[in-house]
Amino acid sequence: MDNEEEIYFNFINSLKSEVTKKIYERDIKLFMKFVNIARLSDLLAIAEPQKQIIKYLMSLRERGLSFNSLSLPLCAIYHFYDMNDVILNKKKINMFKGEFVKKSKDRAYTHEEIKKILDVSDLRMKCIILLMASSGLRVGAIPLLRLRNLEKINTIYKITVYEGTNEEYYTFCSPECTSFIDAYLEYRTQNGEKLHKDSFLIRDQFDITDIEQIRNKSKGITLNTIKVLVNTVLLKSGVRSSTNHTTPYNRKEVAKCHGLRKWFSTQMIKSKVQFENRLMMEGHSLGITDHYARLDVQDNYAEYEKAIDLLTINQENRLKLELKQVKIEKSKLDELKADFEKFKNEVLRQRSRK
Repeated sequence: MDNEEEIYFNFINSLKSEVTKKIYERDIKLFMKFVNIARLSDLLAIAEPQKQIIKYLMSLRERGLSFNSLSLPLCAIYHFYDMNDVILNKKKINMFKGEFVKKSKDRAYTHEEIKKILDVSDLRMKCIILLMASSGLRVGAIPLLRLRNLEKINTIYKITVYEGTNEEYYTFCSPECTSFIDAYLEYRTQNGEKLHKDSFLIRDQFDITDIEQIRNKSKGITLNTIKVLVNTVLLKSGVRSSTNHTTPYNRKEVAKCHGLRKWFSTQMIKSKVQFENRLMMEGHSLGITDHYARLDVQDNYAEYEKAIDLLTINQENRLKLELKQVKIEKSKLDELKADFEKFKNEVLRQRSRK
């Protein structure tokens, strides 16, 4: 391994997430372009790297990046130098990030906005949108999902997220989302794809006339593709306009993807889901409670059921759920009535014997 390979190895392979690797590699390349060098080894050789980082920060601020937006490129740069044994005065550098200013209100999507998005989405996109809205999934988790990560429980799916990592957790998706997932998988099967447990839940787009591509060249959808598709349906639905910004870095009131996760959290709170259960289904740590809480799947499932009505977007689907609930309640009443009749008849028989 030569010096250049070793530097890259230290930088990339010390990161856990594949998504983080791609983002950090992109950000370090942008920094290299700023200082006008082409090799990582030259980045370690530049005079006074601290001054160059500060100049880079100031250039990003001049381009309109906010306080929070500066953190990610800084993290990539810090990680690069840390893993190659270069000590920086991070406290001094951070002083040049400027003052935190909340530039816009931050809210979740509304029910009406999500409906508009779904109305212009194809079957695959409906699955993606509802996985974020009804399961609270981060957008970066979707490309990683395989069919083995889904387990049907009654009318919903239990979804294992970040399988095999320290961040692994599980959540659920609504019956509405489940129906679209089933329809999407059926569509792929009908067009010749041989699905198995290791198949990607959301795959790349395919030509229905190319059976070779469908069967043997299936690839999972990429994070960048999802972001492009989300942006497309936002514009197509009218939920977001391409002309309502003044700079490329002007933040909107609702985050494109994260606004759906905020919707999920909001509906869970409105449905009075227990705080600990909600955190678990959002993939958050419970802190010290993690070491003591022993909430099983049925506990979380019961809590999730409280929110299904509010997490359902399509009014028709909501009415179907309500009708199904009415039928269940009626069935329970019929059972109670039958039990009462049996009890009454038994009492009457005993009396008649006396």
